[in-house]
Amino acid sequence: MIDSLEFSRPMGLDDIEKNGLQREIVAEAQECAALALRFGILGLKDLRATLDIRKLNDGEAVNVTGHLTAKVTQKCTISLDPFEADMSVQLDQVFVRAGAPVTEANVDPDEEGSYDEQIEGNAIDLGEMVAQCLVLELDPYPRKPGVQYMPEAEESHDSGAESPFAALAKLKRDNV
Repeated sequence: MIDSLEFSRPMGLDDIEKNGLQREIVAEAQECAALALRFGILGLKDLRATLDIRKLNDGEAVNVTGHLTAKVTQKCTISLDPFEADMSVQLDQVFVRAGAPVTEANVDPDEEGSYDEQIEGNAIDLGEMVAQCLVLELDPYPRKPGVQYMPEAEESHDSGAESPFAALAKLKRDNV
């Protein structure tokens, strides 16, 4: 467990009104730099999310929907050049209080996959949720726009170089 989160925006469950609430969270420059380091990317800026937060089942579950945007700088896996890309991600996360008997919206705390995370204590961390959603959307093999993979041309048999398989076949014939 991380001792201090880079982009922490805790919100108490008691702060969520009956009709829900909306929040916009924005990462500061030092938070973006720390997240970029954590995620192994070259840079991150303009990370922001607009969120709609609603309680389900008398507060035993919380649904967070919204949208996050960010600019990420990654290294192209082909050219190794850095490049910047805009990210835009729709969010839909369900948090369930540990041990709660939840039945609304097909959320069952005993069934893995029907919710995204358990609520520990009386708060959820919106910043960490946004950070985790962002990292899950990062391309693990980023490619700079316009760059294409061009496999090296295979050596032709006319170049005079002997195929490794021909050399193995010759060894086999010599041992027989």
